Amino acid sequence: MNTQMIRNKSVGLQPAFCMESLQGSRERQEDYGISRQTADRTIAVVCDGMGGMREGNTASRFAAEQMLAALEQAELTEHMHVFWKKEMERLDDAVYGLRYADGARMRAGTTMVAVVLQGNKLHWFSIGDSKLFYMRKHKLHCVTREHNYALLAEKISGESGEVYVDPKAEQLISYLGMGTAALFDGSDKSFETERGDKLLLCTDGLYRTVPQEEIAEILDSTKEVEVISNKLRGAVLAKKYSNQDNATWVVMGR
Repeated sequence: MNTQMIRNKSVGLQPAFCMESLQGSRERQEDYGISRQTADRTIAVVCDGMGGMREGNTASRFAAEQMLAALEQAELTEHMHVFWKKEMERLDDAVYGLRYADGARMRAGTTMVAVVLQGNKLHWFSIGDSKLFYMRKHKLHCVTREHNYALLAEKISGESGEVYVDPKAEQLISYLGMGTAALFDGSDKSFETERGDKLLLCTDGLYRTVPQEEIAEILDSTKEVEVISNKLRGAVLAKKYSNQDNATWVVMGR
């Protein structure tokens, strides 16, 4: 399996982070992760280009780089929902409009999960099924939802009182590149992080391979983000799945 790792040590109030990608058994890597520290903030974006569509790798890289650039310049206020909505609409249109040299539309799509920390204040965004996990005091929380048919099934079941199972449960109902995307999640007010907290941004190639309980054990095993990343990679490889999906993650620790 092809692998790529990027690491950075904590500087002052800024967190340490480690980013890694595994290609798995797929013909190409369609995930894309990017992290950057500026003078006053730390940014991480992870995208999963959709394998069932053309040019997922192009869509994921384009969207991640566009969001990174926006977050480098963004005014991080206590009312970020307007910013996230504007960026979601902009990127949805931009990915939908990606074209080949001959003018034909690529028909590409991608998920996204993104975070930006300024000091100890955290803001986050997600669309699709890439996830953000947050660990504090040995407890792991999944911050994001999967925007798929299972979410609709949950709503239907809740309203009708009957259990409804959709055979297309994992099929996405919102992602960048639809051209009509409307469903996303994002913080409005900032969340104050504490020393010892850990963040994990990841694509479904990680969390559908490694159970959440095992992810929690790995995150709780050490404060060293590079060691955590190595353990996550080992956990994926240990499963030896013949159809292992692309997997990309960023681990952050304060």
